[in-house]
Amino acid sequence: MELREYESMTSAEMHEIVHAVYLEACLENAALSCPAPSALPAEIQRAEDEFVRYLEGFFAKSENRCYVLWGAEGAPLCAARLTKLDGFYYLEALETAPVRRGCGCATELLNALAALLRTRGEVEVRSCVRTTNAASLAVHRKCGFRIAADPGTDYLTGEISAGCYGMVYKEG
Repeated sequence: MELREYESMTSAEMHEIVHAVYLEACLENAALSCPAPSALPAEIQRAEDEFVRYLEGFFAKSENRCYVLWGAEGAPLCAARLTKLDGFYYLEALETAPVRRGCGCATELLNALAALLRTRGEVEVRSCVRTTNAASLAVHRKCGFRIAADPGTDYLTGEISAGCYGMVYKEG
């Protein structure tokens, strides 16, 4: 497996990653707004396109990066979005392709990401994880994160996130 860091992505790269890693969320969004079963394929494409537009906005900010763990077969397995803020990194999202959940991909991505960040100096990563997301909490803990706040904070908006833990990973 290989970790790749992206400061930007082509539209084709974004679509590939969205389709592989974020497909489940796109399917859920499409199902919510689908007027009829026959319209579902178009709604899924609309949801994927909407997520790509979100990523385009994410990459418009120079402090944002996306990290993707690629499998040996050339498919994206898992992705994380990270924003460099004042004195720490904010892990905005960590997603694993539904077919790869439970295989250790998210753990491998977070560990590889921490190793990469260590080469750049002191490392502090904060994350906001739903208290009900047992899988994500387990991965965070396995990778050295600890609960630092209850409730957590969405550092991109500054808003307190009820129902979330503020997680922190710190080295150095």
